Amino acid sequence: MNPELELHLDAIKYKRRCRVKPLVRIYMGSFYNNQWRRFSVFLGSFEAKYNLEVEVLNIQDVHERRMTEVEFVEYLLAADIHFIFGHVHQGEKIRALQWNMETLKDNLYRLKYHNGFPTGVEVQCPVFLQDKMAYLIALDDFANPTLRIDLVENGSYQALSITIQE
Repeated sequence: MNPELELHLDAIKYKRRCRVKPLVRIYMGSFYNNQWRRFSVFLGSFEAKYNLEVEVLNIQDVHERRMTEVEFVEYLLAADIHFIFGHVHQGEKIRALQWNMETLKDNLYRLKYHNGFPTGVEVQCPVFLQDKMAYLIALDDFANPTLRIDLVENGSYQALSITIQE
């Protein structure tokens, strides 16, 4: 691991140990996110009882702060618990930041052992990552034969044919 990154992560761990209140950081996505609305009611009952400090980040905040993919994940990792309630890569404001989706995906895997949601195998869930081809492969007998074309920056496309059903 990069020595500078190790020092940065050690500093984050130290800050966590020095906190009086556990810090919960939440990415809610858009203001119209139904999962977030339901969870916020639930969280409200725990916030005072367990003396939690809660920070909520929405798509507008990410855009205004001009966060990178790495900064977004580090923001969540700096908390004691994280929750993601929206697809991080969706929306006009995020598109304007020109995030690289592979970089985002690689960084989201860093949440694998962090407290919150998603963690563990949920970080690799095709629904969370919106991997439509994985959906089709999982459906196997119920899907039509499908053609997948990976998008590349230089514009030279190659089709990867995946026959799901004969």
